[in-house]
Amino acid sequence: MNEEKSLSWIGFTDLFLYLFISILAIFIVVQLSFAKAVKDAEGENLHAEMMQRKLDSCRGEKTKLEENLQQEREVRQQTEEKSHKADRDLRICEEEKLTLQKRHQTYQAEVEHRKRIKTEHEKLIADAQEVLEELKEDMDDHLPIHIEKEPDRVYFDMGVSFKSSGISISDQQIRPIVEIGGKFKEILDKVVNIDGKIYYLRDLMRVVVEGHADDQKVHEMANFNVSKDRAYSVMELLIRESGLEPPRYKINMAAFAEFGRQPKLTDEERKKGLAHERARMRRVTISIVPNYTTLLAD
Repeated sequence: MNEEKSLSWIGFTDLFLYLFISILAIFIVVQLSFAKAVKDAEGENLHAEMMQRKLDSCRGEKTKLEENLQQEREVRQQTEEKSHKADRDLRICEEEKLTLQKRHQTYQAEVEHRKRIKTEHEKLIADAQEVLEELKEDMDDHLPIHIEKEPDRVYFDMGVSFKSSGISISDQQIRPIVEIGGKFKEILDKVVNIDGKIYYLRDLMRVVVEGHADDQKVHEMANFNVSKDRAYSVMELLIRESGLEPPRYKINMAAFAEFGRQPKLTDEERKKGLAHERARMRRVTISIVPNYTTLLAD
């Protein structure tokens, strides 16, 4: 009986030990599995972190590359815009340069043309003076004619003297004035060749009848009025009797009062005193001046 009890206790102990060992084995296996799982998880986490860092790095590099690419695109666009602007500015500059060259050539041609016109006019004025000098010799017995020449015009003092405040031409002076007008007409009817073109002198010159007065006046505008009337009297005679009819002949008048060109007096005339000097101031002069309009219009 005691042996049976002893055997029963041994069997229970063995069973308990077996269970303990089994449980311990299971626990160890579970712990090992858990430890492996934890290790694997840590490895995976580490790998994930590494991958995340690589991904972040890649994204940073990608962003930087995109920024660099955008900057390069902007720089390229700016360069292209500058290049296009430079090309456009260069084209405009070349066009303006060509325009300026054409203007310069035109200007130079016009300058040369004006020089030739001036030279021709000086010749015409010299020719006119020669004719008027001949006329002066013929008329000295009738009128004390005086002639002055400037580069572009001739001043012809007709020697017509008026009484103080007078505007009428004396009868003995009418015929010489008409003859002088006829001589002017002969000059203006001449034909000249300038730069290969044919012109009448009447188209290239105009006649200006200029009235003058002495330095005595009754009111401010008196001498202008009287000098105007004197010029008109002579101009009317030239138009009506000498045939210098406008618009065929370019003739007009001007009033200078006492402010115009003063008469050239000889020493002998100066000795005659102030009254004679004032009488010489009350006169009419004629200027033959260039009329460039026709030439410049061509």
